[in-house]
Formats: sequence, structure tokens, C-alpha cells
Amino acid sequence: MSHLALLNISVFSNFVAFLLITFFLKKKEQRFLAAKVAITLSGLGALVSCVLLFQRFHLDIALTASVTWLKWNTGELLIGYYLDKVSLMMLTTVCVISFMVQMYSFWYMKDDAGIRRYYGTITFFSWAMIFFVVSIDLFGSYIFWELLGLASYLLIGFWHEKPEPRRAAIKAFIMTRFGDLGLLAAVILLLVKLKTVAIPVLITAAGTLLSPQEVFWIVVLLFLGVMGKSAQFPLHSWLPDAMEGPTPVSALIHSATMVAAGVYLLVRLFPLIAFSESAMTYILCIGALTSLIAAVMALTEKDMKRILAYSTVSQLGFMVMAIGAGAWQGGFFHLLTHAFFKSMLFLLAGYFIHMAHHSNDIFSMAKVSYGTKSKLMVALLWVGSLALCGLFPLSGFLSKETIFGSLMEGHHYGVYGVALLISFLTAYYTTRMAFIVSRNGEVVDAQENSLPLYMKISVSFLGLMTLIGFWIFLPALTEFFHLHSEWHAEQWVNFFITTIGVVLAIGVSYFYFGRKQATSEKGWVSFIPGLSGLIENKFFVDHFWKWVVDKGVYRFSRMSFWTDVHIINVIVDQVGLTAIRCGKKAAALQMGQVQQYIITAVVVSLFVVIYLIFGK
Repeated sequence: MSHLALLNISVFSNFVAFLLITFFLKKKEQRFLAAKVAITLSGLGALVSCVLLFQRFHLDIALTASVTWLKWNTGELLIGYYLDKVSLMMLTTVCVISFMVQMYSFWYMKDDAGIRRYYGTITFFSWAMIFFVVSIDLFGSYIFWELLGLASYLLIGFWHEKPEPRRAAIKAFIMTRFGDLGLLAAVILLLVKLKTVAIPVLITAAGTLLSPQEVFWIVVLLFLGVMGKSAQFPLHSWLPDAMEGPTPVSALIHSATMVAAGVYLLVRLFPLIAFSESAMTYILCIGALTSLIAAVMALTEKDMKRILAYSTVSQLGFMVMAIGAGAWQGGFFHLLTHAFFKSMLFLLAGYFIHMAHHSNDIFSMAKVSYGTKSKLMVALLWVGSLALCGLFPLSGFLSKETIFGSLMEGHHYGVYGVALLISFLTAYYTTRMAFIVSRNGEVVDAQENSLPLYMKISVSFLGLMTLIGFWIFLPALTEFFHLHSEWHAEQWVNFFITTIGVVLAIGVSYFYFGRKQATSEKGWVSFIPGLSGLIENKFFVDHFWKWVVDKGVYRFSRMSFWTDVHIINVIVDQVGLTAIRCGKKAAALQMGQVQQYIITAVVVSLFVVIYLIFGK
């Protein structure tokens, strides 16, 4: 079978599942069949994507296939595929994680009446991300970018009968749409200047065809879209609230879809972005600020899903910071490794929430006896947590070390220091969560402890990838990600600095939360005046947006309404009324009386004669 045929199967398997579930498997008794169809077709797509990865990764030539969508004068828009090593790795990651999440969801959603709707929406969501990844044209990418936003709105607000999911879905939709305006403006500017937005052109020649100022503004507008989709400051506050959706949805959104789309777009267009140093500096600063603020907000959080959500925001900022510093390989590598261990952590959160009678509170989870908790799930929780900390030899260590190494080699010492602080905070709040959740509680729970095989397979596979998966593929990845095959003094120094910081953070976390006599809830944060209040108010970002809406949007809306009623409507009405009055005057001339017409004709003729005699 040709590579193009395999790519078609990989891209459209989830879409076929969506069509079957939406239009054919409508009956209530078919809801479990719909789930099985989705899992089967998603699994097929994942398998084929892996085959493609093994067959094409060693090739340096990209696979392209496209047709002209729109054409005008010298410009055109394409629709089709562009599959190089970057898109191939991302395609495989999205397909595999989507399959694992859907398989896990069969256990998590089995008692939900809306399981058919769930699978219909999540397969559509996966398809939109997959086509976004391999799209050959930036305008096509923008269309699937928007479809991602639509699907995320439906999934975050899946339990729409509750007010919290509805509010969270609306908030996510509006905030990401604000950012998407920037992306759309960038696409339009590129079309005006280049007459095309084909990705091969953008990454090979666009920088030389545009002036430095044009590149700067295009990149800033592109990054505005990234800020919305990948939850960068100050458009980040929608992501923690998105936890109101089903936990498997959170696992997919936070790992391989939606929020990953923004970082992937930066990686995809990095050759263009690199032409503007000012734009790169702007990206670096926003990424660093986002990562640091989100890490601080996770320090005292009790909701397990929100801890992981703030962690996602922080890690996304970490990737963006790396890309802004020029270390795009490290940012992309971390995007891939993060996808696997973060999806696993969210799926584990679903399990622990289930064991704690659907409570998200980590202290409620701590009350469940250790004998009741699955030892496999507790072990995998620690695997994922330590990978997030970036501890050797887990996958998170590989990618984080790549970023730190690139920052040190590029002499970005200030950014390196910020990254060390973020790494310390990440290790602290992550192991705080793990220590508390894995405590041996005194309450013996009657919840089921026997877990279905397909659930164990999905979580264990992600754990296996986190443990050894990337080490297995390391020889193939070394050249692409510019990894050091042999470490010299600089690499060893970097390794010891980062490892000491992580170990120190874990030690502090153990002191406050890991010991048997530990009773603290906030740890050392309680000793810093004002920090707890700042965290509780989420750095007043939501307050700022509320002020913007109240003082800006609502006032502008009221002013527009007044203008519409008292000015525009009056003008429009007066035009109509004037026409009516003129019509009535003109109608008076049509009385149907011959003598009136004769008198009018005589008077008009008299005026004409007078004008002809005396007018000259």
C-alpha cells in the first residue's frame, strides 16, 4: 500500500467514525456499538500512523499531495497534505494518544447516557487536530484550527445541564476566538503579500520575500492565535476552567490536541518566525511569564485536575519560551514527551476521582486506604509525576534537558535561571500532589478495585512510553533534535544543576506532605506574605478581564445600542418618512380631474414663457 493511501487512512479513520456515529448509530441501544466503532477506527488510524512513522522517518523528502481549492490571478489556496518529519511525529502522537484516551473512555463513560454523543464529538475533535497537523496550506490549517475550537466547546460543555460546564465552555470559546482573530489577520496579510499561504513556501522562502517589519507583525499576529489556543498569558485562564468537561476530554485537550496546536504552529513556522528577533524576544518573554505564573498558581491548589491544568499551562509556556530562545527542537521534543505523560496523569486523575466518590480534592483521595487503591495506578502516578519533574531517566528528563542545554549553549543565562526556578516549582507542586494522593488513608472504600483490561492497557502503555519509549527511539531522534550523543563538561554541569534543583524540590515537598506526621496543606507558601492571596485571586487576571468586559465591552455595547436607536434608526426612519411625504405631495397632483390638469398645464406653460422672454 502506498504511503499516500496509508496517510488517508490515518487522517480519515476518526472522521469515518464520526460520520457513522452521527448519521447511522442513532438508537439508544446502539450507544455501546458506537463507542466500539470509534475505538476500532481510532485504533486503525493509530496503527497506520505508526507504520508510516517507521517507513518514512528516515526519508528526507516530504510527502505532498494537494489540489487547488481557490485560484485568482496570481494567487491560490490549496487543500491537501504536507508530511515531513515534524508533521509525521506529531501525527503519530495525536493518533496514538487519541486511541488510548478513547479506549480508556469506554470505562469512564460507560454509565453516562450521552456516551454516543461523547464518542461522536471526540472522534470529530481528533480528526480536526490530525488534519490540522498535516495540512499543506495555512488557510486550511486555520479552518481546522477553528473546528478544534468548536469541538472543544462541545466537549468542555458536554454536561451542559450543569451551569459550571456551560460557563467554562463559553469562556474557552470566547477567549480562544479573541486570539484567533490574530491568526486570521496574519493569514490575510500573508495572502496579500505572497498570494499564497502554502506551508512549504512559508518555511522556505517567506522570510526572504517579506521585509523585517512585515515579518514582525505577521509573527505577532500569529502568536496572538497561539496565545489563545495554547493558553498563554493573559489568555490562559480558560484552560483551568475547562476541567469541567469529562476527564478523558481533559487528557486529550491537554496532551495532543487543542493546546498543543499553538505550540505545533510555532514549530511548523519556525523558519519564518526566526527572521524577526524582536518577535522571538516577545514570544520568549510571554512564554517565560506564563510558565512562571501558572507554576505559582499550582502550589496550593487542591483540585487534582486543576493542578494538572496549571501544570499544562506552565509546560506550554516552557515550550514557548524555548522556541522564543531559538531552541525549537527542544520545545518540540518536550511537546511530544509531555503529551504522553500528561495524558496518562489526567487518565489517572479520572481513576483517583472515581475512587474518592467523584471528588477532585486530593485530600479526599488521601483518605482512601492504600489497600483499596490500585498499586499499579499509584506507581504510574509517580512515574508520570517524576517525568513531569524532569527526573532522570524518564522521558521528561530527555526533553527538558534538551531545552536547558540549548539555553546554556545559546548563552541565554537569564532565561536559564527562570527555567531553573520553573523546574523547581514544577517538581515541588507535582510531588506535593503525588505524596498526598498516594497516602495510606484510614477509610476503607467499597469502590471497585478490579479495573478492566483495556483501561489498564491504555494507561500502562502511556506509562511505558514515559519510562522507556523515547529511550528506544533515541538513536533515531538524536540527529533530528540535535541531541548530544556524547556529553562533555558543559552537559554534565547542566545535568547536575537541573537534577539538584529537582531533588531539592522533591525533598521540600516530602518534608511538608510526604511524612506520616505531615499536616500542612499549603507548605512553605504560607510563610510568604501576600502570596496565598495572590494565588487565590489567580493573579487578578480574571478580575482584569471582568473589568475589560464591564468597562469596555458592555459600555461599547450600550453606546452602540444608543447610537442605533437614536441616530441610525432616526436617520433611516426620516428617509422613509420623507419619501412618504413626497409621495403624498406627488399623489395630490394625480386627482383625476381634467380641469385641474388644464390649470396646472397653463400655469407651467406661463412660467416657461416668462422664463424664455425674461430669463435671458
